[in-house]
Amino acid sequence: MGLDLEQEREVDASALATRFFSLKEAEWFEGSTNPALFFKLWTCREAAIKGDGRGLSKLLGITRVDFLGEGNAAPVEVQIGSERWEAIHWKVEECIHGALAFQKKPTLISWCDLR
Repeated sequence: MGLDLEQEREVDASALATRFFSLKEAEWFEGSTNPALFFKLWTCREAAIKGDGRGLSKLLGITRVDFLGEGNAAPVEVQIGSERWEAIHWKVEECIHGALAFQKKPTLISWCDLR
């Protein structure tokens, strides 16, 4: 599982969307003046990346939101390479965005014995 929290703030959302979002995500965002949409997409994709654990720099370019659910509580589908994630987005006090992501069907379960 992965978790991301972001406070809504001034960002160059268009430039970030062009650089990091897939074409489909950029189309959802294009023409929108609502910063909440940018932060919803960003927190969902970053929560999945954090859950994956390989790092933002390695995964940002191969991560995409495949389905932006209808309504505030609808799950968001995120794909990292060939792995599928589901993210739940929420807002607190109109300016804090959060997302919790979990892998739909893990391809590999690993563990580490820290003894």
